[in-house]
Amino acid sequence: MKIAYVTTFDSSHPDAWSGAGYQIPLALANAGAEIVRIDNLQRKASLPALVRLAASRVTHRSHHLEREPSVLRHYARQIETRLEGINADIVLSPGSIPLTFVKTSIPKVLWTDSTFAGIVGYYPAYSGLTRRNLRDGDAMERIALEGSALAAYNSDWAADSAVTKYGLRPSKVAVVPFGSNFSANLPPDEIAAITAQRLRNSRVSLLFVGTQWERKGGDFAVAVTEQLVRRGVDAVISIVGSTPPRKAPFIKEFGFVSKANKDGAALLEHCYREAHFLIHPAVAECNANVFSEACSFGLPIIAKRTGGIPTSVVPGRNGTLFEPGDSPEAWAEWIVATLRDNALYAGLCAGAHRQFHEKLQWAVAARKMLQLMEDCLVSARPSTSHQGSRGPFDSRARSGDALA
Repeated sequence: MKIAYVTTFDSSHPDAWSGAGYQIPLALANAGAEIVRIDNLQRKASLPALVRLAASRVTHRSHHLEREPSVLRHYARQIETRLEGINADIVLSPGSIPLTFVKTSIPKVLWTDSTFAGIVGYYPAYSGLTRRNLRDGDAMERIALEGSALAAYNSDWAADSAVTKYGLRPSKVAVVPFGSNFSANLPPDEIAAITAQRLRNSRVSLLFVGTQWERKGGDFAVAVTEQLVRRGVDAVISIVGSTPPRKAPFIKEFGFVSKANKDGAALLEHCYREAHFLIHPAVAECNANVFSEACSFGLPIIAKRTGGIPTSVVPGRNGTLFEPGDSPEAWAEWIVATLRDNALYAGLCAGAHRQFHEKLQWAVAARKMLQLMEDCLVSARPSTSHQGSRGPFDSRARSGDALA
């Protein structure tokens, strides 16, 4: 299968789209696909769009240029030009934005983490949008979805949004969790040895990984650790990726750690091996990559039940989920009770490792995506012009001209 992989950013950079934008084409290539990159698209906005952006700053509202129709049309023209002569079987993008107005007979496929409706008012960056941005963003998301042969998401939460918010047929929607951008290829016996070492360690070690402190719930993670200390537990929290606003004896601060260099990778691996739990009390989360990273090391996860987290974290299998209103005391109590039961804790470690191998690694994700895209091609073969997928798009695109 020949795939035109379309991104607005440089997809050859290891940190592209939190690493997933870089890993997707590599995983598909390793699974046997031929990848042609169409990336580094030039962003060009119309004068009215720039005026709206300037006005939003005056009114202290948020306005995303990449939800402006003029920007998306400019993306589409670049993509259509670069598609000529490629003879691709599939056009794939990790986001709806670049493919919205692309006109092609080649089936278009999305593999992403959220719909526009799902993230608006949920992530801080998508709160307080201008009315124009909200209207255009929603309309263009609908155009992109209706023009796609398949919309794959990395969580059930996001997939449900495509169906309930945009009326997409369930047959056009799939759930394919992303893999890990940093993982260990460890056999079960080594996971058992790591688990035994954790249980021998009397100091309870929590690990927090995230660059967005507030959204990821950093203060809450520190509060859970503090509750353990107040109970008389020798506890510590290692914080990777962020700078906590306060210092405390039980906080180990590592700051940003690059996985791309040897020292950074070694430090991160040490943190995953040493910790008893990955703690992730995010207030908003599509589906964090750190879940697959933790599971590759057999590290159980404690997280908040929100967004796409339940797709990766299954209570009783690879950790547990708390409700948004649960207190740090409740989290601390669960940690203490779980570590008192060696068999229970060991089972969670083994379950996390299985979750990685069965569901949360790129090799598994790529094989599933290739099969889904092959199904798209089979469905499209009776009609060489792919009118089934283009018809709704063309009508929506024409009506969308009024959005410019």
